[in-house]
Amino acid sequence: MGMSFEKNGQGKRFIVASVAIALAVTVTAGIWLWHAPLSSTIVADDTTSAPSVVTSDSTATPDASESTADLVGGDITRIGNDKGDPSVAEPADYRMSDFRKPVPTTLKGARVISVSDAEEVYSGKQAVFLDVYPSPPKPPNLPKGTIWRERKHETIKGALWMPNVGYGVLSKSFDAYFRAGLKAVAGEDKAKPLVFFCLRDCWMSWNAAKRAVEWGYTKVIWFPEGVDGWREFNNETERVTAMKFAG
Repeated sequence: MGMSFEKNGQGKRFIVASVAIALAVTVTAGIWLWHAPLSSTIVADDTTSAPSVVTSDSTATPDASESTADLVGGDITRIGNDKGDPSVAEPADYRMSDFRKPVPTTLKGARVISVSDAEEVYSGKQAVFLDVYPSPPKPPNLPKGTIWRERKHETIKGALWMPNVGYGVLSKSFDAYFRAGLKAVAGEDKAKPLVFFCLRDCWMSWNAAKRAVEWGYTKVIWFPEGVDGWREFNNETERVTAMKFAG
């Protein structure tokens, strides 16, 4: 009986250890899925039946200085008709990382607006609303036969989505894309009201608005609460694809 009990004990310990390992793997996978970036790669590669399909929901951003993963998570605690966090000081230069953190209430050279202010500006139909939430560009040198599918993004109804122009440093192609986009919506009128936004507590909209100010636009408006605040006040949104401009 003693020998039999020992063997059974070892078997039980082995089963318990196996279950523990399985649980650890499951929990780890669950944590990864919970914290995975909003944009994830989807590739269907069945060469015997269909060409590869690659969506732009990818964390790879070969032509940007940072990853869209920087916008996932963060210290998002404020809800309401705010204009940023008074405890955050306005920096002298562009924000280079940690884009999803509390933002300041000011932007030199620009007007900062709340949700109710944005509603008023929106109803006036004079300003152009520009969403700068990032999106991975089409990767270069995709395999022959690969289908590239542009992602869609939920934004304020009627707004234009101009991704990847809110990083601290822009590549030449995104610099040209941003300049071409601003020219497309404002023409030669640098006094055209332009409203920049992203998500709540998103430094990319602050960076983009600051860049427009530095490029000589005189009626730059920054909307810190972005799409999050807009939805909370039951305003309309729609799903759109990124605007395309010749740089």
